[in-house]
Parts: sequence; C-alpha cells; structure tokens
Amino acid sequence: MPGAHAAPSAGTPATPAAPGPRFANVQTRASTSIDAIIGSVAVDGTRPYVFVRGGDGNLWVNWWSGSAWSWSNQGRPAGAAIDAGIGVLAVDNASRPYAFVRGSDGQLWTHWWSGSAWAWSPLGTPGGTSMGAGIGVVAVSDSRPYVFVHGGDGNLWVNWWSGAAWSWSNQGRPTGAALGTGGSAIAVDNASRPYLFVPGSDGNLWVHWWTGSRWQWANQGTPPSASITAYIGAIAHLGSRPQIYVRGSDGSLWHNWWNGSRWNWSSLGQPSGAPVDAGYGAVEAGTQPYVFIRGGDGNLWTHSTSWSNQGRPGGFVPLQANGTALAVRDPLNNVSAPYAYVLGGDGNLWANWSTGSRWLWGSQGAP
Repeated sequence: MPGAHAAPSAGTPATPAAPGPRFANVQTRASTSIDAIIGSVAVDGTRPYVFVRGGDGNLWVNWWSGSAWSWSNQGRPAGAAIDAGIGVLAVDNASRPYAFVRGSDGQLWTHWWSGSAWAWSPLGTPGGTSMGAGIGVVAVSDSRPYVFVHGGDGNLWVNWWSGAAWSWSNQGRPTGAALGTGGSAIAVDNASRPYLFVPGSDGNLWVHWWTGSRWQWANQGTPPSASITAYIGAIAHLGSRPQIYVRGSDGSLWHNWWNGSRWNWSSLGQPSGAPVDAGYGAVEAGTQPYVFIRGGDGNLWTHSTSWSNQGRPGGFVPLQANGTALAVRDPLNNVSAPYAYVLGGDGNLWANWSTGSRWLWGSQGAP
C-alpha cells in the first residue's frame, strides 16, 4: 500500500465562483461537438467542473465563472489524441481538479492545475504490459490520487502518487475470474482506505480494497434473484459504509451494501413501467444517496428513498447513455444537492439538479 505522501504540486484553479443561484441555459454557438463525458467534480465543494472530450479531439471543461457558465478548451496531451476518458477528482480540500485520460500513444495522462496554469503530464503505462480501459479514480486522504485501469495482461493496475513521483502497482485479478466491464472507486474511513468495485467474468461483483495493512480481493456475489447486467456506481455512505449499485437481469436496480457488520443485497425495484436501461452514477448529497438512471421509457429517473421521474431535457430531448453525477454544496445554506450531467440527443450537455423542493433541467450547451 502506498504510504502517506504529499499531493502533486498544484494550486487553486481559476476563479469560478459558487454556482448560484441556479443554472441558466447556455445559448452559445458551439465550436465543436461533445464526443463523451469524462467526469465531474465539485471544486471546493461548491463549483461544478464537467470535463468532456470534444469532437475536435481536445479536452473541454464546463465550469461556473461567477456570473455565467463557460466552456474552456484544455487542449490535448503532447503528441497524442485523447483515446478515452478515465475519470476526474480533486485534491487538497477539493481545491485542485485532475482529469485522467488514456492517450492514443497508449499512456495514462493527467490534466491538472499547476498553480498558475493548466498542465498535461504523462504517467506512462503499467510495467511490462499495455494499458486497457480505465475503471475509476479516487482521492485518498484528500491528497493522493489513485487511478485504476485494466492492464493488457488482464490484471488490475493502479497508478498513484508516491510523494515524489507517480508509480504503477500490479493488483492482480479476482480468483478464477477476469475483470469485467465497468466499475468505480471510492474511499472510506476519512477517505483513507480505497475500495475498487468491478464486475467479474464469472458474473459476480468483486471488490479490491485496502484493509489498513494490505490489498485484498473479496467476492460480493450476485443479487439473490438476478444476474448483474451493468455496473452503475458506488458511494461511501456516511464516509464509512460502501454502497454499490448495479442493474439486474430483472430490470431492477440492485444495491450491495455494508451495514457495519456484513454485506447485503437489496432490490430497489424499478421505475413504474420503465425498467432500468442505463446508469449515470450514484452520489451522496448530505447523508442521502441518489442514483441516476435512464429508464426504459427514455426518461431520467432518480432513486433516493423512492423513484422520481425527472423526464427529459426540454420535455422531449432524448438522453444518450453517457452521464455523470456529483453533489454540489450551496455556500449560502451549506446544504448539498445532487446533480446529474447527461449528454442529450441534441448534442448538448444537460444538467438535472434538485433545488430542495423541485428538480430542474438546464442546458449547458456544447463547446
């Protein structure tokens, strides 16, 4: 397990203020299209940054300027195109955002704030093998980025900050199973212990986690009456209890969770007349979990204590199966609200969020 170490040198990002009071629709002429949403983070807990790959091959970020939402072109790695996004996190009290991507040169790259400018840094490849798809990212102890990826050798690899340099570590694979598609990383116990959840080729959900003294694989099994057909997301409930969400073969949302003494599977059902079609992610706002999915009716649905139909952007814009979720704290009342960002069939980035009394849609446009 990596020991304690300082975060990579970086300072406070450019000066977007807290989102407020609410989203305003962005009506600007796009210079490029959105290929894919890479991830999102609430900088300082109050300022949403959403990173996407543009149709021009560059990394773009949509962020709050203090009076309006803006798009900023972050360019691309030197000598490489952005092949795929892996994830986004922030370190040091969530003040310094990092975006991680796989380059067309096969390397892991990070785009991060240097203190005075954004910078691209190559993080190489796993030792002795190539890098496959990304699985998830997490900031451990608020200062140590961990990036989990598939290796070309079939093993799980993690790239992490050592205190002086980035390092690669081979985490092996589940016993008797290959790594499946999807997954995500969280950290528990004051974000000091990373957990990586991933489906296995044996149909089971697996967790790779740090016990406090070593890494360990554990088989979480499957829902009691369904197989796992897609991974949706995970949260660290109350900072210490992992909760994982998957789609079952019965069309329901299933929940694997730690109650303090053992793991459990629970069915959260499905939206009325609309089985779970695609997942956008899970987030905890305050102490309440929220899961965002697209239903079989094409609408955005959330599950918290029950199902809530959020409809579609503008009432008619279709939703693509590409999105991200985060919690944003309102600095005026210190209350966190759930946000989902999804890619619309009109090519725009759309936000869906809760005011506390109702849910709203806002268009963020395109780069």
